[in-house]
Amino acid sequence: SGSMLFNINSRELDDDRLAALDIPRSMLPEVRASSEIYGHTKTTVFASKLPLAGIAGDQQAALFGQMCTSSGMVKNTYATGCFLMMNTGDKPIESRNNLVPTFAGLGAPHWNARARGSLFGVTRGTSDAHLARAALDSIAYQSLDVLAAMEADSGISIGELRVDGGASANNLLMQFQADLLGVD
Repeated sequence: SGSMLFNINSRELDDDRLAALDIPRSMLPEVRASSEIYGHTKTTVFASKLPLAGIAGDQQAALFGQMCTSSGMVKNTYATGCFLMMNTGDKPIESRNNLVPTFAGLGAPHWNARARGSLFGVTRGTSDAHLARAALDSIAYQSLDVLAAMEADSGISIGELRVDGGASANNLLMQFQADLLGVD
C-alpha cells in the first residue's frame, strides 16, 4: 500500500522504507496536499479549463462529514465493513493496541486472518431472527473492541459515537451499540 511508503510525521516518502522494499523513488508520484489544485483540463476536451484537485479518502472524509472536528470525536460507518475513525487532533498517535488496516479475517485489534464465524447453542428452536440478532450483536461487540483500543492509544474517552452507512438505519443495532458503549 502507498501509505506504507509515506511518513506521516515528515509528510514525505520514507527513503528507508523505499530502500527496504527496493522501490526507486522515481517510480512514485510527487507527494502533494489533498486539497490543492494540481492543474487544469485542456480546452481541447472541455469548453473551459476546469481545475483538477485532490480528495480525501472516503472514511477520512466521512469523519469530517459527520462533523467530528475536535480531538476525541469518533464516527463509525456500518456498511460493507465497519470503519471506526477518531479525530486525534493535530498529532498522529502511534498505536500500541494493534490498530492497522485489514482486508481479511478478524481485523483490529485481534488480527487473526484465519478467524471464521461460529454459531454456538443452536437448537431446533433457533430461528432466522436469532441468527440476525447474533450478527448484529457481533458488529456492536467488534466495534467496542476497536473503540477500546482507540481510547487506550489516545487516552481520550469518547462522549458520543456518530454513525452512518446502511446498517446504521437498524434501530436495534444502534441502540445496542449505544448501550454497549455507554454513549449516545
